[in-house]
Amino acid sequence: MRRVRCPRCQTPYAVPEERTQNRVRCAGCGREFVPDLAGFKTRQRDYTGLLAAGGFLVVALLLFLIFGGLGSSGEPEGQPPPLFGEAPGATLPPSAEPAAATPSPEDPAVRVARSFVESVTTYNRERLERTLAFADVYASASDGERSWIDLSAAEQAEFRRSFVDSLIHGERRGDLADREPVEAAVVSGDDARVQVRLLLKGPVAAEPYLFRLVREGAEWRVAGFEKERIVEPPAPEPGPKRPTLVDQVVLSDGSVVIEDEIRPMEHLEDTPSEARTRIDALIATLVDPNPRLGMEIAEAREKLIEIGRPAIPRLLNALHDIPADGADNLVRLNLVNKTLEAITGFSTSFAPQLGEGSITSASPERLHSGLKQWFAWWKLNHKKFEERVDGADPFADLQVKPLRGAAAESKPEPRRPPP
Repeated sequence: MRRVRCPRCQTPYAVPEERTQNRVRCAGCGREFVPDLAGFKTRQRDYTGLLAAGGFLVVALLLFLIFGGLGSSGEPEGQPPPLFGEAPGATLPPSAEPAAATPSPEDPAVRVARSFVESVTTYNRERLERTLAFADVYASASDGERSWIDLSAAEQAEFRRSFVDSLIHGERRGDLADREPVEAAVVSGDDARVQVRLLLKGPVAAEPYLFRLVREGAEWRVAGFEKERIVEPPAPEPGPKRPTLVDQVVLSDGSVVIEDEIRPMEHLEDTPSEARTRIDALIATLVDPNPRLGMEIAEAREKLIEIGRPAIPRLLNALHDIPADGADNLVRLNLVNKTLEAITGFSTSFAPQLGEGSITSASPERLHSGLKQWFAWWKLNHKKFEERVDGADPFADLQVKPLRGAAAESKPEPRRPPP
């Protein structure tokens, strides 16, 4: 161990040899110094001459003196006090680096705001009276008829007492009591007035508070505080509902119709499983080509009409599944078409002409377009349709893609397909 003294206050220390070139801080005066450069080294005794002159007896005596005088810790008794103000028995910091520098102090206004909150929590009346700008507090609380300087000394003292009481024991304490400042920042101000935001951690959550401070001479004083009101930006107004796009098509005869892709259709999500099974069975009977099932087909049609909306997607699926060719298929498609008309009150250009013993249809273009018109109607109406309403316009909110078809260039006025 190397014995050294602080160059400033002369406090003695014992420093391990391996630390004599490191910077250390005096626990007495706080000065930092390097033991090797301090100029106060205690020279270790040189026993070489004594050993040579005194022989074995001197060596034995010295060994007894040295090892017999050691305490249980292995250090000589009467060791100087430890460095850095540590508790007795503590050792020097293991790091060879100098002790960490003290963090730079907070902004003075932030420090005053923190002290104000802590004073409310700890009922510290004296500190509260030192940190409040009573003239500004009074100006905010009064009706404006009298200013602070118009009050007598007794009136000012009474206002101080009553206001501090409200912070310690009254209604104002509830805003700040049992809250710990966890974040702080000066958010606005100048050399005379500032606004400090403190994030105060409470029992449930942390909330932001704004503190107004004014400068009185060289010191900042709290003039008021309030919970920060966080204004949520207004929700954007919903734009106009965008209608579903379908195709507006001009047929070769000049009629303008609304079409959509023919595609497979599943049951509505809210249709129970038992109802799904029944609907599929009724549609299978409706489109059965067996002529001996005439009565069963008529009954299936009536039951599907009675079911109404839940049957529509699967009837449309039948339009997708049945090929639009041959007399038998046209009859089956027409049964589905008429059932849909009865349920919805809507009709398309699908209108095969029934002749005795045969079917003479309209043009293939109109028949195929009629099937597409059903899918366009469902795309536009599936959410709002509940039951048949005669006279309702199914295309009231229609938005269509550009015209296409044989007469697209002439752009005729749209007209509904014939019933």
